[in-house]
Amino acid sequence: MTKRCLGKYWSFSRINTFDNCPYEFKLTYIDNIDGESNVFAEYGTFVHSILEKLYKGELTVFDLVNYYDEHYKEKVVSEFPPYIDADKYYQTGRAYFENYEPITSKYDVVGVEKRVNIDIEGNRFMGIIDLLLKDKETGEFIVYDHKSKSGFKSKKELKKYARQLYLYAYYVKQKYDVLPSKLVFNLFRKGEEVEINFNEKEYEDTLRWFKDEIEAVKSTAEDAFNQKAEADFYCKNLCNVRMWCEKGVE
Repeated sequence: MTKRCLGKYWSFSRINTFDNCPYEFKLTYIDNIDGESNVFAEYGTFVHSILEKLYKGELTVFDLVNYYDEHYKEKVVSEFPPYIDADKYYQTGRAYFENYEPITSKYDVVGVEKRVNIDIEGNRFMGIIDLLLKDKETGEFIVYDHKSKSGFKSKKELKKYARQLYLYAYYVKQKYDVLPSKLVFNLFRKGEEVEINFNEKEYEDTLRWFKDEIEAVKSTAEDAFNQKAEADFYCKNLCNVRMWCEKGVE
């Protein structure tokens, strides 16, 4: 069990899956079920890809709306749940790109979809930084992450997601010998940014959390991996292995 859980690397997503649903973790990372996508993931991935093309110079700001319109149905192929307004999702994304203002007036772009592969205290960590920025005036680094969430329900939830960016900060420190000054979530569905001033205590706490969570996975008993998430919406719509779980298909 322990060796199969370890794999070759750890990511925020992998650990977050274990926290959210040990059974999903088991099916995905131990049983190696590929799983299925969902419409919300397709939507988020599509918007991510447009922003990636913009900051890699493959699209200009004037191309964004047309590209979104032309490729939406090609990229967002799954059906929304009947109680979700699918057109509202489409129009929200379109409005976001209609009013989009590039951040290059204030920041230099150091990296776009920058792959991270580093060792953190003996554990291999991998991830992708959506944008790594540098303030043109101060020279400070900013870790910038696109999220399809409409917002954070609480400070606790924000802190949970901030751990991902604090782990990316470890890479920045190793690569550039300086910690970022800010962590920023781009909530594109809401058209807002959530800024977090870098906090060294939260950073150190995150590194401890990363190590402790991995140890928790290693020490988890076989039958404990059968514990399932409690959130029905997640189980029926977001879980990638929902078709292999009675909670996802009930």
